[in-house]
Amino acid sequence: MKIEYKFSATDIDETLELLNVFLKHISIVALSRTEAELADPQKRVMGTGNSRYSDIVKVINRWGIKDEEGKYYELLNDVIGKISSCYPMLQIDEPIELLLFNKLLESKMGGKTEFTKEEIEIFFLQPYKMIVISYIPESAVCIYDLIRRSQKVSVILKSKDARNFIDEGVGRRLFMLKATVDSISDIYCESRIKCLDDNEKAILSQNINFFYANIYAILDCLAFVFAFEHPNYEIDRNKKSPLQKVGLFKESFYKNINGLSEKLNLTLLKPWYNEIVNLRHPVAHRIPLYFPEIYNDEDSRRMQEAEEQHYQKYNTILGNVTPNDENAQLEKLAQLEKLDEELQETKANINVFSGCFLHSHEESEKYYHLSRLTLDIGILYYLLDESFEYLFALCC
Repeated sequence: MKIEYKFSATDIDETLELLNVFLKHISIVALSRTEAELADPQKRVMGTGNSRYSDIVKVINRWGIKDEEGKYYELLNDVIGKISSCYPMLQIDEPIELLLFNKLLESKMGGKTEFTKEEIEIFFLQPYKMIVISYIPESAVCIYDLIRRSQKVSVILKSKDARNFIDEGVGRRLFMLKATVDSISDIYCESRIKCLDDNEKAILSQNINFFYANIYAILDCLAFVFAFEHPNYEIDRNKKSPLQKVGLFKESFYKNINGLSEKLNLTLLKPWYNEIVNLRHPVAHRIPLYFPEIYNDEDSRRMQEAEEQHYQKYNTILGNVTPNDENAQLEKLAQLEKLDEELQETKANINVFSGCFLHSHEESEKYYHLSRLTLDIGILYYLLDESFEYLFALCC
């Protein structure tokens, strides 16, 4: 059964106000690996001397949400109370916490420190089955539903080209998206603090780039389905110029598809789409998305100490007088290589996985955290869900 709900403008305004009040009472801190273990409320044991972390109410990877005034759960209950007063069965406390976390993280690079009305409207645009999800693997399961429904839509389409784009474009890319999300889930979880090894880093970087490339491409393929299927839209697959004008979020395109903008809320979702574009384009044109090391003061201090000790030992070995023979030189080389390996191991034990990605420190406006994938899949689900309904109404 499909559960539907619709928040009024007043509901959105009141929820927005509560969330922004919430943000004023909490902050985010980058924890060292030791601190992340000790500060996590789910792992903290009373009476173990960890009272100095009592103001950390939630830990996600290396990030601690700090509540010095002890109002976190009171304010969270205010938000959830407002939402449940409209929809009693809408259990979204964890998604709301992730929404707050990502906004706090945005401020780490000097980004916005308050939610906009549009951001809250977009968040609540997700279908019921998506808005209650806070874990990436759960979002991935819902992609199967979209694949199944795309196959049902394909059967009723009249245009051969439209069927081609929904089967080979939308459908195939949804399978790819599901595999990508599964690969990310194999490595990432909110409790992970161990740094990535080289292989994990490559797999995670590869798949986060695939993720945004495929969301962008699915929306492009969907636009071609509408272009070829809608009776009032003129397009010839053999002519390149008309093909370049097709784009789901291009006003010059969707204004020729009656009612599409209103059905899909394209104007409201344009800022979200622009962000998808900004995350997709570096994959093809510039520095691709990657997972940078993020250090706090303790990390930096320990790194510096480890490097100083390393070079002190390194110079000692180099300075030792050894017989001028091949075996002695090989032994010295082996000692130096072992020292390098020890330094790398020490650094790996200092580094903490942040869960954050970007494409360039110089160009990216904020850190993006992997938990936001649940929202991106939720909005993609909304767009495809509404598009399939539109196509059924158009063809039947």
